Amino acid sequence: MRAFGICLAGVAALMAAKGAQAQTASVQAEPSDIVTTVTPAPLASLTNPPAKIATANVKDASGVIVGAVQRVEISDAGTPTRVDVALIGKKDHIVSLDPAQLTYDAANNEILARSSAAQMRALPNRG
Repeated sequence: MRAFGICLAGVAALMAAKGAQAQTASVQAEPSDIVTTVTPAPLASLTNPPAKIATANVKDASGVIVGAVQRVEISDAGTPTRVDVALIGKKDHIVSLDPAQLTYDAANNEILARSSAAQMRALPNRG
């Protein structure tokens, strides 16, 4: 979703200077005026997630980085079915996370988990 705002104060001042006659003013936003707002989305709801997700950091429920994505499995319909994450501090400790329990923040290329770091470390090692 893209949103942009334009200050109409300049248009109002122009109209006042012209004797307050009804006039049409054309205002064009510059590319630097455009603000893109990206809301984190439930990972399971994304169809064909971007390739950069394969390099995303993974944060636990408290917002601390606990690992990095190693692999994202995608269904035939293009939705993620499993996310393999290498956990920080555990040699060769790779866990699988359920996309239904994850949110993807595309603006920061981060996956946010609902579980704690301890809960993720307790998962079976897939590595």
